[in-house]
Amino acid sequence: FIRVTDVRVAATSNRDSLKEEFAESLAAYLENPAESSVVLFLVDELNGNRKLGKLLKEKTVAVDFERLKEGDLRDWIKGQFRDLGSEADVSTIRHLIALAGDDVRRLMNEVRKLSAAALPGKTVTVDLIDSLVPNTREISNFGLTDNLLAGRKTQALSVLKKILDDGTEPLALLGLISSSYRRLMIAHEMFARNESRNNIVSAAKTFGPGQDAFLASARRIETKKLTKAIERIARTDLAIKTSVGGSGNAGSRLQIEMLVCELAML
Repeated sequence: FIRVTDVRVAATSNRDSLKEEFAESLAAYLENPAESSVVLFLVDELNGNRKLGKLLKEKTVAVDFERLKEGDLRDWIKGQFRDLGSEADVSTIRHLIALAGDDVRRLMNEVRKLSAAALPGKTVTVDLIDSLVPNTREISNFGLTDNLLAGRKTQALSVLKKILDDGTEPLALLGLISSSYRRLMIAHEMFARNESRNNIVSAAKTFGPGQDAFLASARRIETKKLTKAIERIARTDLAIKTSVGGSGNAGSRLQIEMLVCELAML
């Protein structure tokens, strides 16, 4: 019998990227693990086709923490509001998810904030959400485009990971990237014709705090680079739809990551 206080818990992340040369050492440990330790391997995806992936699946207890589906997520949020003495209808909860994403930790913080703000009443409304909850996806999407145009590959990949981890589908994100570059082309061509700033802003639909940076990029970027970027985006769209590089979310994600790296280097 081992007391809980005698057990040490060790967590290690991204172990699915371990090199195959470590498989023998890991296999030896898993055959005779230390009784005084609980080792957690945290991975985004456990690849059963690799030697290490098969080893971990066979020799450990694998637990898959899937994101809640929309219906389950709505029910969970409704329950959290109820536990805090407040309430929100289905359309209001959908609006909250649209702004905050499907990360339950983020949503829990927002639910607590909204429940407190609804006092002395108990009903959470769309207007209350709009006044207190920032649109995380909109902010992140702008951050991705901004970093791409500035050539900041590392930062762009970091923002990309957050957007995808928040539940945005790769193909939907590709549509947003495509839209940004096409709007950039519109602004770029209008600058070349010496059109007014107001007309360019209206035609390119660029509003908000990132407007100046967007317009500066449109004025500065070369037509050849813009054309190349739009063509590369189109090839990525085809690659995702035809499962080039792998099917499913993993294959699509790989294509988006490759695209972001190339766009940041233009």
